[in-house]
Amino acid sequence: MSSPVTVAIVLATPHGLQHIVGAEERDVAGPAEACLRALKADARGTSFWVQTRDLAARERLTGYLWQVKREVLAEAQHDMS
Repeated sequence: MSSPVTVAIVLATPHGLQHIVGAEERDVAGPAEACLRALKADARGTSFWVQTRDLAARERLTGYLWQVKREVLAEAQHDMS
């Protein structure tokens, strides 16, 4: 029997919705980061939501994804210079 999903991230990108689900933070953090990095400059128009009952995990993941988004946008800006 598989364990229930405890963490979900939804990314609303300019190219559509991405749903990432897993049992733990690490199951969703890497794939969500990869999605943001693949978008490059299109990450600017991307929103995301972290859903989990664990408030601390939600805050950690949200902060982490905001940091990744900032890095991706800074890299895209640098590449355009």
